[in-house]
Amino acid sequence: MAIKSGKKTGVSAVSPLSGEALHQRIAEKAYELYRSRGQRHGHDLKDWYEAEQLVLTEQRAQAQTEAPSARKGQRIAGRETRVETGRPAR
Repeated sequence: MAIKSGKKTGVSAVSPLSGEALHQRIAEKAYELYRSRGQRHGHDLKDWYEAEQLVLTEQRAQAQTEAPSARKGQRIAGRETRVETGRPAR
C-alpha cells in the first residue's frame, strides 16, 4: 500500500485519501471482507459499501485525532498562541 500511517514512518500527519488512492483503499478493504467471509461470491456490492463506510469512518477519526496536534504551538502573525484560549503566549 502506498500510504503508510504516521506511527510506522514517524511522520506526524498523513494527508487524507482522495481520488485513486481512496478507491484503491476501499477496494483493498472490500477484498479483506470477502476473504473474511470465506471467499463466497454474491456479496460484492455489500462488501464494497461496507468497506467504503469503514474507510471513510477511519479517515474521519484519523483527521480528528491529528487536528489538535496540528494546532499545538500554532504561530499567528509571528507570535506563538495558546491553544486553549487563542491568546498570545508570554
